Amino acid sequence: MEDKKPDHIIKGEKLAEKLTSNDVYEIAINFIKGDVEGGDSIGSIKAGRKGQTAGEFIGFASIGSLGEIKGKNYGSDFICIKLDDDREFTYKLKNIYDEIKHKQTTLF
Repeated sequence: MEDKKPDHIIKGEKLAEKLTSNDVYEIAINFIKGDVEGGDSIGSIKAGRKGQTAGEFIGFASIGSLGEIKGKNYGSDFICIKLDDDREFTYKLKNIYDEIKHKQTTLF
């Protein structure tokens, strides 16, 4: 008999499947937005190497990869996102950081 996946995993996979690449990009922005708006430097964000779930059972986001993404390891210059539907995304931390800073300065 085949092992059945837990309901929360099945739910997460279905939610992840609905995400577009634009949605995942927004996850990357929101992942460090509070740090940038709080005045953290890019260096302190890199050094923190934080990680967190990307929504309820949708996936995981981290500074640098926690294991391989697309067959390679990424350092702290990248935001890495692994979705529960097995898609993987990487974004340059500096690009996301700069975009947040630019939006922050254009609002005031």
